[in-house]
Amino acid sequence: MSFLINSYIIADSLGGLGVFYENYNNSPYDIYVTTGYPISAVFDKNPGFGREALKNFISALDHWGLILSGSNFNTQIMPNDLYAGGQFITNPLSGQSCNSIVISLSANYNVGGSLGYAGVFLSRRDAPSLNTTQFDIPYQSYMVFNDYYTPSYLALKTPSGKNSFYNTILHEIGHALGLGFWHDYFNSSGTDYLIKSFIVGAGDNTPNPLNLGLSANFFYTLQTNNASRIQTDIGRPTKIGPVSYIIGDAQYAFAWNGYSTVSNTSKAVSAYNDAFGLSLTSIPVENGVSFGSIGSHWDEGYNTSAAYGSDNRNYYGSATPGAPGLNDELMSPQSEGVFDMPLSKITLGAVEDLGYTVNYNLADTFLPTVFNVYENGSSNPFDIGFNGSTYRTSGSYQKPLILKRGSTYTFNLFAGASHPIYIVSTQGDTGSPPTSRITNGVVNDGVGTGTMTWTVPINQTTGNYYLQCGSHSSMTSKIIVF
Repeated sequence: MSFLINSYIIADSLGGLGVFYENYNNSPYDIYVTTGYPISAVFDKNPGFGREALKNFISALDHWGLILSGSNFNTQIMPNDLYAGGQFITNPLSGQSCNSIVISLSANYNVGGSLGYAGVFLSRRDAPSLNTTQFDIPYQSYMVFNDYYTPSYLALKTPSGKNSFYNTILHEIGHALGLGFWHDYFNSSGTDYLIKSFIVGAGDNTPNPLNLGLSANFFYTLQTNNASRIQTDIGRPTKIGPVSYIIGDAQYAFAWNGYSTVSNTSKAVSAYNDAFGLSLTSIPVENGVSFGSIGSHWDEGYNTSAAYGSDNRNYYGSATPGAPGLNDELMSPQSEGVFDMPLSKITLGAVEDLGYTVNYNLADTFLPTVFNVYENGSSNPFDIGFNGSTYRTSGSYQKPLILKRGSTYTFNLFAGASHPIYIVSTQGDTGSPPTSRITNGVVNDGVGTGTMTWTVPINQTTGNYYLQCGSHSSMTSKIIVF
């Protein structure tokens, strides 16, 4: 993006790596431009955001800009107006060339409404043919945030030193970059379509909480080689709320992934398999909550509310081991409050699938089947610390471990010889071993240093279990098996 320079540039405590233009070109809009991949964020100042919120926007934008550094696409000329989510605003960058993306950012105030939403309005096509070598990259997107939540979410500090508002921004930028569905507002046939999306009907009988039918058992994949999936498993008419929609991109028989992508081999699926120790060809995608969420997020996985989708997602008819959800990963649908939401290689892989250049060194640690166990916690917010304020702990946070039947989990034990670790069914149960000790599938328990594993049996009773020190009843961390 090339900029006119008759704007006042703020160079103070906002702390960004890029450049912030206040009232750009004498307009009522501020613009921030990142380094790396030049994301140009146009801030609507009516009503606008407070200073602390702006700092979080800039930090999140910078992070994505660095991740996508090296991405470069064909040039588009910016239109006279920007879509800002429900309205158009005058584009202060009208007529300028753009080989990256411009995102409008605005606020509303809606008591009890959603945290925010984002989407793509205009995209460029970087190859001429409708096949798997062509891809669509957004060049004008929008983000809208509910300012009702801003103060409280800024106050929700996470163990890594960020906050829940920052996580929300980082999440919505992902949507603005193209992660999720597009709604075809301009379809000439008069039929509404959800196009260019993650979603693929798996063709099995996993229940859907919104009763959308088999085609709503959504998965993300770039492959077409599973015999039990057929063309009609995508694009099948279904109903979301009062409007009938076509799910997927059925107008193209080969478009198993609605975004036509750079390659048939998905970097996202490869990273998913690495994270969970699986060899699947697809990733479960959210199939609950509501229109606007389904098909746009990785599946939450285990959740106490059935509205977030099916906990035990079948995988082409098989529930063993099935396809685990991503729970606290950044692009899952539910905010995690005071807990960190790692931006994993899985999401970065999906971004690369779309055609971006990605720096995987900037991915957050996401090890859903590996847990490090300490007596007093550690500097890593994703570890278990029985007596410290770390990610999963018996202290301040108390977030349970979510374990899926049929999967194997590794516990790296750093608690020390005086803290033998067991898995038990009764919280606080001590002894050598405790009376309620779980042994089926457990290898090398009763030690405080070393490696313990638990291959959770398929027939294990679902419910609550505990990671328990056999010598100290207070050293306990909750496990939920589903």
